[in-house]
Amino acid sequence: MNNEKDMKTTLRVGVFTGPIKRSGVVPVANLITILSSLSDSIYLVTGDVWRSPSENICGKVHLHTIKRNDRSGILSGVVNHIRIEFQILRKIMSLSRNVDLWICFMGDSLTLPILAARLAGKKVILVMASDYILPFEMQDDILRIPLKSLLRLNFIVSSRIVLYSERHIDEWHLGRYRGKVSIAHEHFLDVDKFKIRKKMDDRTDMIGYIGRFSVEKGILPFLDAIPQVFAKNNEISITISGDGDLLDDIEQFIDNNDPGKRIRLSGWIPHEKLPESLNELKLLVLPSHTEGLPNIMLEAMACGTPVLATHVGAIPDLVGDESTGFVLKNNSPEEIAEGVIRALEYNDIGGIIANARRLVEDTYTYRAAVEEYREILASVQ
Repeated sequence: MNNEKDMKTTLRVGVFTGPIKRSGVVPVANLITILSSLSDSIYLVTGDVWRSPSENICGKVHLHTIKRNDRSGILSGVVNHIRIEFQILRKIMSLSRNVDLWICFMGDSLTLPILAARLAGKKVILVMASDYILPFEMQDDILRIPLKSLLRLNFIVSSRIVLYSERHIDEWHLGRYRGKVSIAHEHFLDVDKFKIRKKMDDRTDMIGYIGRFSVEKGILPFLDAIPQVFAKNNEISITISGDGDLLDDIEQFIDNNDPGKRIRLSGWIPHEKLPESLNELKLLVLPSHTEGLPNIMLEAMACGTPVLATHVGAIPDLVGDESTGFVLKNNSPEEIAEGVIRALEYNDIGGIIANARRLVEDTYTYRAAVEEYREILASVQ
């Protein structure tokens, strides 16, 4: 993956994130790999689950870890978030002389560190690599308004805002910042690992959900669709993989609605085992309310697993209905159930698989991602 033409400069880049969970390890590793071709030194402030994607770049990365305490309750969550912000702020101030510019990645709510970097005279690139808007809009609590106000402040003071898709400008109400928006992504795949290992005819009628168990990911309407799916096709089985806050709800649903044991609940799948898991599925369902650019979607397409997804975020840039996948009009249980049956009964699934694989191979390459970030870094220097 790193056997690319030398693209290094003397630029010293700092990257800070919130304390990432397992779902954030691959995106952060991808970004650091990209930046390793554009910088001689990378100062990374992130959570303690970080692991280097390659021994070749270990010498370039100066790692500074932060920790979070997962506690329940609104007040504990706010206190913990403020504590994290001050940890990152102190790291930024101590590294100020070593860093030419900062990238805030997967940390769009980190207002204090962004302000600290700007006050230190550094440019800040805010990379919106998450689906931040909807969770706040869905919660009717006293934190919603101040949180969204802080997010607007981050947009104002950032030197550049990076989105995965032009669609996010309208979806996330960022039209007033359009002049400093760039479109880029840190996604690239090793298509020799993520490849078709099992032909569709050799797979059972298993459909899957792989991802975070949270409201914005649409796992709840997906659960509600399952009885309708089973009623339409008694050969279908379902696997649900991941973790998150809604795990108890999922376990309770399975206990109450799966007497035939057709639903399998597994934990988080290690990234190196994803190709094997995806090659067992006939369909991956992504019923999100809001999205960035889900890695699992690209990985499924590379593995010859058709995707059924909602028309949100950057998904429509890749998934064309009955062209490179299947699109849901909405994520109601009825629409999801009908979409699953339509996808499994589609008569030219081979064409969709070939189109999707070709798109990933041609577009989501390491070199393409490096060139996008080269332009972004140049625009703020």
